Amino acid sequence: GRLLLGVEKPAEALAAFDAALAAKANHPTAQRLRAEALFQLGRFADVVAAFDAYLAAGGTPVESVYRGRGLARVRLG
Repeated sequence: GRLLLGVEKPAEALAAFDAALAAKANHPTAQRLRAEALFQLGRFADVVAAFDAYLAAGGTPVESVYRGRGLARVRLG
C-alpha cells in the first residue's frame, strides 16, 4: 500500500490497507496510511474516522495526524 501511495494510486493503496487491516485489525501504521489514501481520494469524513482509529489503536499522536484530521474537517466545512 505504501508503494502505491508513492506512485499516486490511492484507490489501489486503500484496497491494500483494507486487506492489511482485515489480517491484523487495529494496526496503527495501516490506519494512518489508510487515512492518507482516503485524503487523496477526497473522502474526508472517512479520513477523520481513520485518523481517530489510528489514535485509538495506539498510534503515536504526531503533528501530521492532527494536521491531516484538521484539514479533512476543514474540507467538510
